[in-house]
Amino acid sequence: MGRLFPRLTDRLMEVVGYWAQETSNSGLPARRDNLYAPREDGAERSSLGYPVVLKNSPYLQAQMHPVATAAILGGLAIGLAAAGRARR
Repeated sequence: MGRLFPRLTDRLMEVVGYWAQETSNSGLPARRDNLYAPREDGAERSSLGYPVVLKNSPYLQAQMHPVATAAILGGLAIGLAAAGRARR
């Protein structure tokens, strides 16, 4: 997105970039995340308890299935073109 729309990406990051990376939840004091040393409990995940952990991404799926991705994008383009013509 930054390559195609650099100014729009900058604006979006100004609005949501900081908010998306900060939290008021300090986590469990005994399980604070490490920066300079390994955690004492050996845990690999954050103690902040985010409910969603992605195993893969839509971008990875698009790379792994290029024909399906092309078909979906082509269908969307045809649908948008038909909707544009219907509005005229």
